[in-house]
Amino acid sequence: MALGQVDLCALCRDRAELCDSHIVPEFCYRSMYDDKHRAVTFSPLDPERQRYAQNGIRSRLLCARCECLINDNYEKPFLRYWIEGDVLQPLGKERIHVLKGVDYPSFKLFHLSVLYRASASDDPNFAEVQLRPQHEERIREMLLNRDPGEHWRYPIIASAIQGSGGRVWDSLVAPAHQIRLDGHWGYMFVFAGCQWTYLVSSHPTVEYSTVALAQDGTLPVAKFPLKAIELYESMRRSRARQRGPAR
Repeated sequence: MALGQVDLCALCRDRAELCDSHIVPEFCYRSMYDDKHRAVTFSPLDPERQRYAQNGIRSRLLCARCECLINDNYEKPFLRYWIEGDVLQPLGKERIHVLKGVDYPSFKLFHLSVLYRASASDDPNFAEVQLRPQHEERIREMLLNRDPGEHWRYPIIASAIQGSGGRVWDSLVAPAHQIRLDGHWGYMFVFAGCQWTYLVSSHPTVEYSTVALAQDGTLPVAKFPLKAIELYESMRRSRARQRGPAR
């Protein structure tokens, strides 16, 4: 957690030395590392341009206090439950499997912390993630107050990336993209074996309550074939001109 220049912390807004903060936590890259602790990274839009990364994508964003708040309260619980618990591998043959016993507050706030950091970052991998001021401020307060909010506010949708043989393919971290679903703006991230959809809207998204993380700790997970990422990227490029800022 190296400290750097003095500036405003993106979370608490205090002036302090800023950490070299991860956007997507470093532990989400572990399955991608070679024997030299390097991961080959690339954008699906430009797969021929590859580079090595050893510590994931970082930006100078948070003070040490806020870095610890996110790490202790949101990242560590996700690491224990999702990564170390290997929850995706026993999904079975069902197209949709409902996980139970998810800790709603820490799980949701973990994902909102990724979304918030991506919006605050100037890294090109997250250039499409631009929260409107009202959403940025609301999510900032939710993170600071450890308040996950109602299930319909910023719903989290998970699609497991299915590789050959039906096994979940967790060796992928991809750039985030803006999307639009049924009048709602949102963002798609890929890490930890899933394509994650975060909906960001000024009006309730109750129509997604059956497929999103619920306050009772259930999370439907649909299997998403790896080849579908290529189709999604093709569709995204063709609709790029229709893209606008999330509302």
